[in-house]
Amino acid sequence: MRYEYALLPSPDQYACMVDLLSRVGRLKAAYELINSMPVEPHAAAWGALLGACKLHCNIELGVSCASDSFTEQLELQFLSDEIDIAITDHGENQRLEV
Repeated sequence: MRYEYALLPSPDQYACMVDLLSRVGRLKAAYELINSMPVEPHAAAWGALLGACKLHCNIELGVSCASDSFTEQLELQFLSDEIDIAITDHGENQRLEV
């Protein structure tokens, strides 16, 4: 894609490739892809790889993936999701009280 069409893959496209590689058991290739990304990998890529590590019982790679470099990013993503849910729940409760 980069050489043939002069387009750079987006972080979402990298995450999709990580997910595909992970699902078929190519965990090492998925991990190498994450580490070679020219952009900062986001939570979807790490989550796909961690889920596959659990599915394929690869504890060693799962532990090495669970480093501080992306744990903080995952925590921020989960916190953001929890805030969105809390705001939605609060809005629904307000509508019910009226």
